[in-house]
Amino acid sequence: MYNFEARLNIIMGDMSGREFAARLGKGTTTVHQYLKGRTPPADFIVLVCERFGVEPRWLLTGEGAMKQADKPPALCREDRALLVQAVAVLESLLQKKGVVLDPDRRGKMTVKLFENLQKAGVSPDDVELIETETVEMLDLVLPG
Repeated sequence: MYNFEARLNIIMGDMSGREFAARLGKGTTTVHQYLKGRTPPADFIVLVCERFGVEPRWLLTGEGAMKQADKPPALCREDRALLVQAVAVLESLLQKKGVVLDPDRRGKMTVKLFENLQKAGVSPDDVELIETETVEMLDLVLPG
């Protein structure tokens, strides 16, 4: 369902880019770059989810509900830290491997990694285990 930029525009609704950036505490130019297709960092994704009560899975992939009434809008501190750590490790490994993914595929990989880490009860402080899980996932989905 739509691409990442389109989903950001859905969240913005009738807000201007300037107003959206202000509500996020970010610069207008920075937000404009994400609206034009530049891949945002993990902290931006988490911030959008927290400020607007958006489900991370929907924002990253377009799958599932945009918002869920039975869940609080913000990620808990532990999940937020795990998501940020998972994205950081994934980005680092992709860069080391010289792999460039389109934002939607990167988002889907991030969500799957985050969900796997949550199910396994991995702590955001266990960087070694996060790296191991990330490498295993990349070995399954990337050629060669």
